[in-house]
Formats: sequence, structure tokens, C-alpha cells
Amino acid sequence: MGLPQMTEEIADCILDWIDEDEDVREYGAEFGEYDAMGLDYGPRNGPIKSLDELLRINGVDSWLLYGEDANRNGLLDPNEDDGEARPPFDDADGLLTLGWSSLLTTTGREVNLRSDGEEKIHLNQGQLTELYDAILEEFDDATAAFVVAYRMYGSTDDPETGDWPVPEPEDPVTRGDLNLARGYRREVGSIYDLIGVTVTANEEGENGEQTLTFESPWNAGDMVTYLPTLLDSVSVSEDPFINGRINVNQARREVLLGVPQMTEEIVDGILAARAVDTKTGEPSSPEIQEQRATAGWLVIEGIVDLETMRTLAPYVTSRGSVFRMQIVGHYDVGGPFTRLEAVVDASGELPKITFVRDLTELGKGYSYQLLIPPE
Repeated sequence: MGLPQMTEEIADCILDWIDEDEDVREYGAEFGEYDAMGLDYGPRNGPIKSLDELLRINGVDSWLLYGEDANRNGLLDPNEDDGEARPPFDDADGLLTLGWSSLLTTTGREVNLRSDGEEKIHLNQGQLTELYDAILEEFDDATAAFVVAYRMYGSTDDPETGDWPVPEPEDPVTRGDLNLARGYRREVGSIYDLIGVTVTANEEGENGEQTLTFESPWNAGDMVTYLPTLLDSVSVSEDPFINGRINVNQARREVLLGVPQMTEEIVDGILAARAVDTKTGEPSSPEIQEQRATAGWLVIEGIVDLETMRTLAPYVTSRGSVFRMQIVGHYDVGGPFTRLEAVVDASGELPKITFVRDLTELGKGYSYQLLIPPE
């Protein structure tokens, strides 16, 4: 409900459009309702394929989707700031009111591989022996023992109390004084779960039960030095892609407020901290750009504390692999032109064009001064 001009009626209709059942929500619409309106289509009952598909949903119109930006160039043009003198009818307030298209996407995706294209270590893999050996090869014994101990026991402050998958294994498998044959009782929610915590483990030793302590090798105060490399090496998911996370370096206020556990105070802090070059949209210094290569800058720069970052981490990122663009083909001065909108998915081995739309009928959209770089 955080989107501008969203109503309960429209929200229910959107949810009915994408859910798999035929049950009509309180204010929603399924096939019967669309048929009663004389429409020869009904809900997809699955994920929306493009933003324009929203226009087929009961209650959604082009004003909600595109706002005053009639030619979809993202700029406030004269006819978009003159009240009712010329279409589109606007409020003439000197500001471009953008619709939901500036806040939503159906193509958000990022690669879940190392920067060199190799697979990351899957922290939640089922075989603890394989996890231990993989971490040992990448890091060291202490790091491997700590991560596996966390999977078995949780942290000292938030211990795991559930039953063991294998309470009394006949054939113990020991790594780092831990009997991995008992299996794991916890999964890692995000890498931040492993930062700055201690694990207390109770294991059988030569002289009976012994209490072992494992300290995290990753100190919260040093994240700026190791976090990019760490996140490039490990992941809590084995999927090659991660879909739908919000880029905290680019998302608008309304989008950030839609992140679970996000607050107005945090959003204000994020927006205030964005130091960008107005020409490029990139951070204004190489140091800032490097520091904000991961969403961890939120805790590194004090926007949130580590505990809050643990709750936000599954929903936020600082990068993406899908790009939307507009292409204008034109002569230097005057003459015909062609304007296209395209989406390029660079998450695979080779980038691929996944969407193309002809926008020529909406006009060139940009002045020659913007299209032709100065010499």
C-alpha cells in the first residue's frame, strides 16, 4: 500500500491477477469479474511479465502507471507542466509526477556467482563435511569450524534448541572437534548473521562432554576491509541468480519504504548519505564507490546497526544485472528518427535482449543538445 494512489481495491485486483487460485479477494477480480465487464481475458494467475500488463488489471490506468510523463522520457516537458492547456492534463507545479513505472520492475535480477564467474561457497548446503572442506580450502580451520558450529548450534546469544537430525550417529564424522554426523539445525539467513558473534558448542571429548567456544573471524568494526571479498566468495543460496532485491544505491524513497523492517528514519539516512555526481549518477569519489559496492555500507557508515542489517539483508543489494535503456536513432539536424526502449539481461554468460518496444510515436523525447555530446 506504499505506492502513490494505491487503493485496497487495486491492491486486491493485482493480487488476484498474480495468485494461482480462483478465489476472489474482498475487493479483487478473477475471471468471472473480467467476463462480467465484457473483457475477453482474465488474470494471468502467475508473475506479471511486463509493467504494461498492469494496464489490463481492473482499476489500473495509464495515469497511475506513467503519471505526467506522457512521452516517457523522465523529463518535465512544457506540455507536462501547463495544467490543462495541452495533454497530458497536469498540476503545473513545476515537478514531474512519475507513475508506478518509476518505482516498479518485473525484471530485477543479480548474478549469484563470483566476479570471475565461478560458483560461490554455499553456506547452507546440506553436507556439513563438504561445507567444512570448502571453507577450509578458501579460508582456514578456524573459519571452517566457526561456520559449521553456527550451522549446528546457532550463536551464543541466539542458540539453536531444536532436536538433532541424527541424535546418536553410529559413525561420528569429526572436523574441528565437532561431530558433523549429527547434522545441522540452523541455516544462515545472511552473511551478517556470522559477523561479530560467538558460538558455544557442547561436544563429546575424550573425557566426556566438553564446552567449546568459536569466535567469528569477522569483526563488525572491520567490515570495510573484508566485506566485498567475503560476499564475493560465499552465499546463503545455491541459485545462480537472486531475483527481486532492492538496490539501496538507486531506489526511490517509496521503494525503500516497501522493504520489510525498513523505517522512515533509515530511509532518510540512506537518501542523505547518497553522495553522487549529478552528471553520472555514480558516487562522487572512487573511495565512496568502492565502499558502497555492497549493501553493507548501510552498517559500515552507521545508517543501521548490525542487528537491523541482518533483517534487511535478504531484501537489499547494491547491484543488479538487468538494465533498461532508451535508444534514439537520428540525424545530426532534423529528419526522421526512431526511438526504442529495451531491456538487457546481463545475468548470463552473454547479455541478451529480453524486451524491445517502439516508442517512436511518443516523439524523440530528447533534445539534440542531450543526444549529441559536446565536442
